[in-house]
Amino acid sequence: QQAWFDCTNVTDVDLDQCQSLLELYEKNPNSPVLQKTFKAWNTLLCSIEIVCNNKKVVGIDLWGNQISNISALEWLSSLTTLGLWSNQISNISALGWLSSLTRLALWDNQISDISALEWLSSLTELVLWDNQISDISALGWLSSLTYLNLWYNEISDISALGWLSSLTRLDSYNNQICWPISSTIDWLKSTIKLNII
Repeated sequence: QQAWFDCTNVTDVDLDQCQSLLELYEKNPNSPVLQKTFKAWNTLLCSIEIVCNNKKVVGIDLWGNQISNISALEWLSSLTTLGLWSNQISNISALGWLSSLTRLALWDNQISDISALEWLSSLTELVLWDNQISDISALGWLSSLTYLNLWYNEISDISALGWLSSLTRLDSYNNQICWPISSTIDWLKSTIKLNII
């Protein structure tokens, strides 16, 4: 089904109960949008164009949908929180432009290439579990990162994480990491409080 609505003076949109929602359209695309958060969980939403038309949005939660193309997100420079877990996303190159992001959740998708994330220096929380990731070298640049979840991927080398001095929790269960990883893990354990689960 389709939904049309007028965003004028709207600050929050919650569409959790729209179980058959497929597409969203803004009734008045020239309206002075004041939208701040947008949430649609477990719908059939496959397009995020309307969210990306709202340049002032700072938070998006669209988990459990059928979203595959997120290229339009690159224009949302004010975005600080993004949740797109349980979708059909494989290409996340658009996220490299979102320098204000502090929290990013992308679990349960089809992501293998995370190189775009190296530009997100403001990230403090990153959740990537249940994807097809093997190379995490891009994460070595995320100096503000405090929490990182990498469960259920194809990772064997975590040496890139050795530079993350702000990291306080690393969840790495069910990967292909060769234990013990002497230099990286010893250094992390000796300099920060780290839980490797």
